[in-house]
Amino acid sequence: MSTATATDPLLQIRGLSVGFPTRAGTVMAVDDVNLSIGKRETFGLIGETGSGKSVLGMAVMRLLPNSARIGGAIMLEGIDILTLDPEATRRLRGGSIGLVPQNPGSSLNPVLRVGTQIGEAVRLHRGVSGREAGQVVHDLLDRMGLPEPEKTARQYPFQLSGGMRQRVLTAIGIAGQPALLIADEPTKGLDAIIRGQVIETLHKAARETKASMLVITHDLQVAEQLCDRVGVMYAGKILEIQTAERLFSAPQHPYTKALLNATPRKGLVPLPGTAPGLFDRPPGCVFAPRCGLVEIACGEDQAMRGMNGGAQVRCRLHAG
Repeated sequence: MSTATATDPLLQIRGLSVGFPTRAGTVMAVDDVNLSIGKRETFGLIGETGSGKSVLGMAVMRLLPNSARIGGAIMLEGIDILTLDPEATRRLRGGSIGLVPQNPGSSLNPVLRVGTQIGEAVRLHRGVSGREAGQVVHDLLDRMGLPEPEKTARQYPFQLSGGMRQRVLTAIGIAGQPALLIADEPTKGLDAIIRGQVIETLHKAARETKASMLVITHDLQVAEQLCDRVGVMYAGKILEIQTAERLFSAPQHPYTKALLNATPRKGLVPLPGTAPGLFDRPPGCVFAPRCGLVEIACGEDQAMRGMNGGAQVRCRLHAG
């Protein structure tokens, strides 16, 4: 892990809201999110399926559909990327912001050699071609720990193991020398052995590129092992931000505590109730209907509050 903090921010998200219009009204997938990612910092975003974390990642990549209603600001190195024109946005993707998508089995083109796929990203974002591009491809494969880079570059994805394919995806993600690397559910559907290889690969990518990283995951083990700080999302809102070490040893929000208690090492204690649906989010604290500590004050919206050690928590238990 790096020693960077958000006091030296690369990315600042301010008041970000993302809504999707439907016949029944607007669905708010992300609701007034504020967070910062420091230079060379790895920031994790965790939460249950449907919490809004992947939508937030797509907003940063500018990959949301045109129908999405987006409010707030996403500042990357001082520039609000929500104001960029389409051409500048295309240069941003794969350039200043790299993406490591989930499921390497479907993210790689099965009929193109590995070197060709990495080479496309190199030529597009580094402006080199021919022999120089080939050398960059071999260098990227070597940096990602793949044996015999020249041989690997000539192979097709089906000839590689799951862990090797994930390293190829990471090589594509860093081909444009990004300032920010986004890994979206990088271990989804992978077994324990390959999951460990993915964590190692992302660690290596962060070290090699000196990039900041946003890791979006439901895998708490990945967040604990890989990230410097972690944000917890629920029903479109950030409920807690802490250093990874403190969050997993001393969680502050009742939802974070319940989420960790539902893991095998905490006894698989299920969370009571169910997450709110798209159209029935409660007023005030969104976790209140499932919280054993709920009081009348929880019917009012809670602001994020700073705590000692830099933690931030959205809960009336920490008011004043």
